[in-house]
Amino acid sequence: KEREKFRGSLLDWYARNHRALPWRTTPLRAASLPLPPQHHPGTSPYGVWVSEVMLQQTQVATVISYFNAWMKKFPTVADLANAELEEVNALWAGLGYYRRAALLHAGAKTVMKKHAGVLPSDVDGLRDINGVGEYTAGAIASIAFGRRVPAVDGNVIRVVTRLRAAGGEVRSARAVKALSGFAGELVDLEAAGDFNQAMMELGATVCTPKAPRCGECPVRKLCKGYSDGVAEGIKGEEYVLQFPEKAVKTKSRDENLATVVLHHAGLPARYMITKRPETGLLPGLWEFPSVVFDEEDDHRTTTERFLKKLLGLKTVPSSKTVGEVRHIFSHINQQIFVSHALLPPRDVEDLKESLSGNERMRWVSEDEFHEMGVSTQMKKVMKLFKEKTTKGRNETLDGYVRSKRVKKQ
Repeated sequence: KEREKFRGSLLDWYARNHRALPWRTTPLRAASLPLPPQHHPGTSPYGVWVSEVMLQQTQVATVISYFNAWMKKFPTVADLANAELEEVNALWAGLGYYRRAALLHAGAKTVMKKHAGVLPSDVDGLRDINGVGEYTAGAIASIAFGRRVPAVDGNVIRVVTRLRAAGGEVRSARAVKALSGFAGELVDLEAAGDFNQAMMELGATVCTPKAPRCGECPVRKLCKGYSDGVAEGIKGEEYVLQFPEKAVKTKSRDENLATVVLHHAGLPARYMITKRPETGLLPGLWEFPSVVFDEEDDHRTTTERFLKKLLGLKTVPSSKTVGEVRHIFSHINQQIFVSHALLPPRDVEDLKESLSGNERMRWVSEDEFHEMGVSTQMKKVMKLFKEKTTKGRNETLDGYVRSKRVKKQ
């Protein structure tokens, strides 16, 4: 009876309070409420898959515009499978955790090859797809196909541990299995997808990590964490903060990066960009020529030495310091020392032969730069470069190049 009460209270709350998102359909219990129906192309099994991958480690508000652009560009599994990885990376640029895009692309190819373009409806079949783990499989199976399986993400772990006042670590495979088992027992028999989304929604909007709003919680009376706190004379909102147990964070490391905005004097101006390796940090994305260097080294000397090796030129134009950009990854605090260099026409001609057929280096216009798969850190570099070189006098880099020519004359 307690479980039935929990399900009913949670689903009623979700029907009235769910956020309208492009990958969600109208909850079953909202059918009798005076709410506009929600049905978007993104509510297909494929759309649910895309949304779940995008939402990993990324806030809903950030994902919405990326999701809509993605579904417009790649509306079906076949469209994604047939796309080039570079197209996929370009659309993903700025969303972070770029390996997710490559796994989605590889997964789409698997679905086309093994499942004739149709996503499996069961967890085991979904787990066979590249990049689909236990949580994502459970989310797709329950939301898209109504399968009665749990979908346990960070929000659900928080709700469950507070609901049970469960202490101890929650990151191990054993702990996750136990929490998944409990969450699975709670899943509603007739509205599994709504129930799992309601659990996630509760964790995201009410049972939040640092400031839970227990007064608004539809299942507060069934929450052991809240009632234990009250029994001990402690505000429930404060007591539940101990659940789940906080994981020890891995210390971030500092890294210095020398980045050069290399352009040639032609009109319109063109920028040199290089492609990162397909594995590791920011896989397959494009960037200005960049190299990590030790703190005791001079970044300009490092830049010029790196350019000689990269371009294969005996001499390279001297670089001029532009400024610094700070960018923080989940595990790296990166300080980017930005410089720029103007490549003379003679060197541009010398490079033509070495660049011919080289798919990892190219000259691009500013518009092309923004259309390609470029990371947020490099967009910050471009922004700084434009601000420093135009100084309010020239509207574009073309104007900057012209000003250099005038000075030479």
